[in-house]
Amino acid sequence: MITTKEMQALEASCGIPTLELMRNAGTKLAEELVKRWPGGKILFVCYHGNNGGDGFVAARLLGADVWFVGDKNKLTPAAKANFHGLTLVTDPDLSSYDVLVDALLGTGTTGELREPLASLCSQWHAAAAAKVAVDIPTGVDPDTGVAGKFFSCECVITFYDTKPGLATFNNVVVVDIGIC
Repeated sequence: MITTKEMQALEASCGIPTLELMRNAGTKLAEELVKRWPGGKILFVCYHGNNGGDGFVAARLLGADVWFVGDKNKLTPAAKANFHGLTLVTDPDLSSYDVLVDALLGTGTTGELREPLASLCSQWHAAAAAKVAVDIPTGVDPDTGVAGKFFSCECVITFYDTKPGLATFNNVVVVDIGIC
């Protein structure tokens, strides 16, 4: 297991630029989704941070829809570099998708969910589609576990190593993103 601070230090010292790590993560995410739900109609629900950027990469590779609920003016540099070639949808009918991918908040977040994500959580839970989280489910503290309302999922696809906050989740898939 690796804590948030350890992961941040590793990413900073591994010699791989953030943009390349994001492309690696998005590519591995796309591969796992195709392996588990071949031919499924996928919706990526993305925010403006690097977790959203991982989702942008995977969505573009898969030709999947993206529901961007973030603020374009707050995109991180790496996420902004991947915010192109996407099929953006607004207020999608979640029942028309086979898989929903939570690419909202990643390991850099703590505390209770705030709006608009807190309200979105109810829509998420009501959907019948399979639900997948990128790196860590939104609302789950990566180091300590759940902190109030969170985006439930059947599968977590996490990067490099599992995080302590994922200890209670059953279906956690760890993928290599090129960090040694």
